[in-house]
Amino acid sequence: MSWVARLLISPVRIFFLGAVALLLAILVDLAVIHVELVRVGLTPGAERIAEERRVFFETFDSPLLLLDPRTAANSLRGHLHKLRDCSQKLPPPRNHTVNRMLVRLKGHAMGVLPTVEVFSLRVISLIATVPLVAIYCVVAGVDGWVRREVRKAGAGIESARIYHFAKRSIAPLLMWLSVLYLLVPVVVDVRWVYGILGVTIPFLLGVTISRFKKYV
Repeated sequence: MSWVARLLISPVRIFFLGAVALLLAILVDLAVIHVELVRVGLTPGAERIAEERRVFFETFDSPLLLLDPRTAANSLRGHLHKLRDCSQKLPPPRNHTVNRMLVRLKGHAMGVLPTVEVFSLRVISLIATVPLVAIYCVVAGVDGWVRREVRKAGAGIESARIYHFAKRSIAPLLMWLSVLYLLVPVVVDVRWVYGILGVTIPFLLGVTISRFKKYV
């Protein structure tokens, strides 16, 4: 498969994984409510939305690398409120059965909106980590390339096993850490996500580059 095809498929995969993660987040919140998992410390989105927003705005108290996640979060909240207001202003249908079904469906939709907002806040947090993780990856990549040149000059032994293990671990680790952060039904400080992603991904990238073939 050519690199152009991969570039075209990657956004589709990311969108698909995001849609699946949102559906799973809604199912997790419903499970927390109906299975009474609150007793073990888990809380649905409706009960932790205020705390999620507080942690979010404390973390992003200023623009980050020319980005301002707070603007995106406030815009998202405004759109969700408009959606809620529009749904409440819709005229009820004349059919009693259809009206009852729509009222029930509207109630479920209103209950899902806090979950959607929490999920969106975490997506914005992950997007905001990209510039910092990219900078760390550049530093780790340069360090890995220097170590590779030192190993090449000293006739060091190359390890294909370490190279392939590190290379194949980057994408799954990034995906599973992101999905876990999006789904966990407790308030998580995004700075922990920064720390984990900012250490593991650049480290694996540095190892991958340092273990690349000696003779190129």
